Amino acid sequence: RKQVNRMVIAIECAIWFLAADPAAAVPAERALRVQFRPRPAVLRVLGDCADVADGVRATERRATGWGGHHLSVAARQYLDRLAALEEMHRAGDTPVSDAAVDELLAEQVRGLGPIIFFTRYPLSRPRMAGCAITQSVPERWGCSIRVFDPASSKASARTLFEDPAGCICDLGLSRDASTVFFSLRRGAETCWQLYEIGVDGHGLRRISRDPRQHDVSPLELPDGQLLFVSTRSGGHLVSEVGPRSNLWLMRRDGSQARCVSQNTLADFSPQLMPDGRVLFSRWEYVDRDLEYRQGLWTQRPDGTMFQLFFGNTIRDVGLFWQGRPLPGHDDVVIATLAPPAGWPHGAIGLVTNRRGPELAREQGFAWITDESIPVGDVRRHADGMSYHDLDDGRLLELALRDAARQSPQDNVPDLGVAHELEARAGVWLDAARPAYRDPFPVSDHLFLVSYAERSSARSDLFLLDLCGNRVRLYADTDMGSYGPQLLRPSVTAPKLPTLMRGADRGETPESWGTLLLADVYQGLDGIVRGQARFLQIMEQVPKTHDSARRAYDQAPVMGYGTYYAKRCWGRVPIATDGSAYFDVPALKEIYLQVLDAEGRELQRQTSAIQVMPGETRSCLGCHEPRTAAPRATSPFPQAACQPPVRPLPPVWAREGMIDFDQVVQPVLDQYCTRCHSGPDPDGGCDLSSDRTRFFSMAYDHLLGRSRSYRQHNLTTGEMLSQEAARGRPLVHFYWLRRAPTGPNRPRWSGSGLSRIADYLTAAHTGQEMDWEDRQRIYTWIDANVPYYGEYRPSRPLTPGGRDRWSDPRTGRAAPWFAEGFLEVFGRRCAECHGEFPHPNDHDRIWDGRFAWINLTHPAWSTALTAHLSTAAGGRGLATRPPAAAPALFADTADPDYVRMLDAIRAGQRAWQAEGSD
Repeated sequence: RKQVNRMVIAIECAIWFLAADPAAAVPAERALRVQFRPRPAVLRVLGDCADVADGVRATERRATGWGGHHLSVAARQYLDRLAALEEMHRAGDTPVSDAAVDELLAEQVRGLGPIIFFTRYPLSRPRMAGCAITQSVPERWGCSIRVFDPASSKASARTLFEDPAGCICDLGLSRDASTVFFSLRRGAETCWQLYEIGVDGHGLRRISRDPRQHDVSPLELPDGQLLFVSTRSGGHLVSEVGPRSNLWLMRRDGSQARCVSQNTLADFSPQLMPDGRVLFSRWEYVDRDLEYRQGLWTQRPDGTMFQLFFGNTIRDVGLFWQGRPLPGHDDVVIATLAPPAGWPHGAIGLVTNRRGPELAREQGFAWITDESIPVGDVRRHADGMSYHDLDDGRLLELALRDAARQSPQDNVPDLGVAHELEARAGVWLDAARPAYRDPFPVSDHLFLVSYAERSSARSDLFLLDLCGNRVRLYADTDMGSYGPQLLRPSVTAPKLPTLMRGADRGETPESWGTLLLADVYQGLDGIVRGQARFLQIMEQVPKTHDSARRAYDQAPVMGYGTYYAKRCWGRVPIATDGSAYFDVPALKEIYLQVLDAEGRELQRQTSAIQVMPGETRSCLGCHEPRTAAPRATSPFPQAACQPPVRPLPPVWAREGMIDFDQVVQPVLDQYCTRCHSGPDPDGGCDLSSDRTRFFSMAYDHLLGRSRSYRQHNLTTGEMLSQEAARGRPLVHFYWLRRAPTGPNRPRWSGSGLSRIADYLTAAHTGQEMDWEDRQRIYTWIDANVPYYGEYRPSRPLTPGGRDRWSDPRTGRAAPWFAEGFLEVFGRRCAECHGEFPHPNDHDRIWDGRFAWINLTHPAWSTALTAHLSTAAGGRGLATRPPAAAPALFADTADPDYVRMLDAIRAGQRAWQAEGSD
């Protein structure tokens, strides 16, 4: 039965997939499979101003010089030969066959020289590329490192290293091409470890010293040190299972290892740029989309001068990775353009930041290979939300039919693993995707790549040209071949000196760096000078516990919005000219918020800042173009006339951590709960600290019962029109599962968009609220409404790791709730309210109904008081029109009322007996 179900689902997925994406359908037969010219967008990315059109004759194309001086002489000669073949084919006198182009490619192959690569069996599908270090395992053990010379008459490759019980993740060459560095995992080991071996096959040596941590992607620097990716920093991925990964430096013997990146998620795939900087892929999300923010970044080897290279807000491509600089082009790289989730395989393309780091497709990036590969579903709803972004709907619907994910007790799907269910559906959708990876530029028009017909299949080595034509170089009959590189010395890159002040290089918790902001109003559109008064420094704290079962798609659940614990480092003033000069903590994932005089957010930075100990950074303004420079007549920033300001965490937050119970609840207790608590709170809004399923009455009512959740356009970030029509939310927040990829705009988020400020007045509270008390509420909102200030789960086996309605020993719904409360609810309430949702049912958990049960005061539970007659002390709400209709419970003696109350009291006793909140 399971096999039949899976076959049916696979067929349905394939039908839906092909119907949903016409580009994925099989193309019509064409006369030739070859391409005679690069795509116009490829030439545009390379700097061709002519923008060669499809219909231009070959002689006219040659006149353009194939981009003038933006291509090497060899590249122009190669493209001219292709153009001549096309001209012959168009003339029709001598039709050109595929074989003619294959022969042209074969000539290029004979001039390549030796190629080094590694073999292994295909790896399993990770959830995200940044998870592959720990989530991907080989289908079988066995690997080798080989050298193959395509110009040699020998058909076989020379083996430098092999291990029948191991698997290689990746490899790199020393600068002089005499040594191979590689990451190896043997079957008995749990982590990838770094090794080196000579290209003669001698001198095998292990470099890694900690078998408990993963070390991959070794890269030798000009000073002889190794830069690599490691999990040594500790901490876990926030939305996925597994450890985070960062960039590290160490000596070649494995000593003096130190971290040089602060990411709380994953930095991976580092390569060296011609100017000595490190280019790498970075997965991040600062109150933004948790999948698509996987762009290319650069930094100096010591971690200084961290900045975006390209692609942090691009949704056409979910992941830019394996970027390598294109020979002869200091601002163009070749990279793998892959989906945001699943196997990190996709198309091969060029990327440039010449005109900016976020330019649209065919301007900032272009596909060399067939772009019909479904890198991302770009079809849109009327408001710009793509169908791909609704994967909680159709994909989950299909995945739920998989019997393997159903509870054996009652054959009901367990939505606590909905994230994993969607991943299984993703396997069906992308298993048939053609898979390129591992691009290595031989020149600016020829590239080595690994390619397979589908992501789950073994790859072979190919030579790819700038037009997308390819020819097979090497294929093993058993294992796949990956990571091809020319076995030749690298172009020498400069050794960059450190930019850290010597006295502050020690990486201690007290290490600081310094930032100089010239003018915050540059790029702060719509904000009048004088409105911006403070910069607030926020930190996303590394996650200390791994993910398990989910609620609100989080494990452990942290709140309605952010998946992170947040720390406020304090505020610094903005001078009248818009400048600020201040210290920030080093090697922390920090970001800035621009605040007005009232302390409300005007703008939120949605990418992190990395500052190394002792480093000084500067910027012109807020979201100013990277290519901008200060005017020659610009005055000296006022803030820089004084020493940098060092922020102090607010006294009302323990070590700066934003914990709702400690930061917000004391303000509500002082000003609000006199009216907004008890069995019949004013307006039905309970702002007490009484406990609900995951949070408190105050938290669930401010965010849930208020219907505050709003959906934004996932591309632009603007609130959807139908959501904006509902008016300003009481408390604005982003749920990261469906948060936009695009950057924020002023007053689009947080406290500046929230109605709650209208109620923080003496006219409403009956007393003047202190300015500092208002800051508590604004800071909590602008931290994206966290409830918990730590990651430790109180009930690890339950949904969200904190579910008070579930049995902490089994993780399943507690008997008092499943058999007591729900039995009555199903008979008396579900007809109007629908079934009670699972806490990971993404479409039905935003209305605050988890606050219908009050574990602190069971008799005050909304499930009891809302439809209890006023004569009996309830609210007397009618279940159906007219309003004068009798209440559901005439009095407290109603048997169902008694059964519900007894069930909730049993839940209270169980919760209190556990001894944890």
